[in-house]
Order: sequence, then C-alpha cells, then structure tokens
Amino acid sequence: MRRYCPVETYTDNYVEFDERWTRGEIKQFGGTSAQTVELMRNKIVELNVRLVNGVLSAPDQITEESLDNMQWEVFQWFISLPTLVVREVLDLGEAVRRQSLLILEKSQDTDSSITPQLMPTSSTNSQVEPSMN
Repeated sequence: MRRYCPVETYTDNYVEFDERWTRGEIKQFGGTSAQTVELMRNKIVELNVRLVNGVLSAPDQITEESLDNMQWEVFQWFISLPTLVVREVLDLGEAVRRQSLLILEKSQDTDSSITPQLMPTSSTNSQVEPSMN
C-alpha cells in the first residue's frame, strides 16, 4: 500500500505500508504518540520522506525528533497515513463480511433452512454426510 505525498514540492515523497494487519495492531492504533510512532516503524515497509534537513529512508529513522524536522504540510500528510491505511484494511474486512452475508442470503433464498445445506442427511441412510458443495 504505497501512498505519495500530494504536497506540490514533495510529490517524490512516499510511504509504503505492509498490507497485513492483525487485530492487535488495529487495536493498538490511535494510542499515544509514542505508540503511533512504534506502530508506523513496524508497519512501514519502505519510505522516502524529505525532511527540512535530511531524508527518512528507513522505518527505524521515524522518531519524534525526525517528525519535528518535517515541513508542516508533509507532517500533516505523514501522520494521516496510518488512519487512511487502517481504514482501508477495515474496509477490506467489511467487504469480506458483506460477501459472506451475501452467500448466506443466497443460500437462504434457495432453501428456507440452511442446516440441510450444511449437513444434508441421506434419505437411505440415517448417518449425516458432509456436503461437497
């Protein structure tokens, strides 16, 4: 998930985040400033962010001090990125949830009871046979 800076003179700046997020990482998000810096250091895969004096080119360079050395507009973009990325991750989860509900709704439309579809019983045998569908 690579994001480029929209600030006109900083369009070469980018941050790439890991696409895999655990529930624990999502829960950790939005804590203290130190927790946010630590989370960014762990979830950023690659970056190129120009500072007033220097460049951030590795996640371990993200510190409170390096953030203080960013141009204000770049800083505002940079600190908004975790929120945007987490929102995208949450939206992916919502899409999966909706797809699951759609599948469930379709199966309920074809049969009023989902139980026979999940565990059909053979008419000639009293044992439960798993469905292959």
